[in-house]
Amino acid sequence: MGVNGRWLEPLGSRLHVALHKFRRRRFAAHLERAAPARAPHPRRISTTFKSFEDVQKLGKSQIEAATAFAAAVWRGVQQIAAEPSTYAKRSIEDGSAATTRLMGVTNLDGAVKVQAEYARTTLAGMMAQAGRMNALVMAVGKDVAEPFRAVMPIGFGETRSR
Repeated sequence: MGVNGRWLEPLGSRLHVALHKFRRRRFAAHLERAAPARAPHPRRISTTFKSFEDVQKLGKSQIEAATAFAAAVWRGVQQIAAEPSTYAKRSIEDGSAATTRLMGVTNLDGAVKVQAEYARTTLAGMMAQAGRMNALVMAVGKDVAEPFRAVMPIGFGETRSR
């Protein structure tokens, strides 16, 4: 065995070189056995180009759907923004009318009746406004989803048949 195992070193390097040559020869033989390159089949090329045209059509429809989506979102935001201002205007008018009636009352019973009527109409108005906002948001959501229903029917209530 020699000092520090050095007499094994030349044998190891020779084995390494021999293994490398063997692998190189085996890989060269593999390359020779490999089939020669063939020209692509014309039908495959036409299928590829047809697929590319399909991808272009899909991209175009996606862009059109995104544009319609943006327009629907903008219309919906305008409608949703206009509704609270209309409600606030009505609420201020109702409050000022109730205050005017309250100023014209001469006794406590009349003041309680005016206040109770104002509270009842205000609560009914708030509930009606909440219903209108809910219906408006639902309608806007449907309008916003509409452009994508034609492009992607899956996920919008329609199921895929197998």
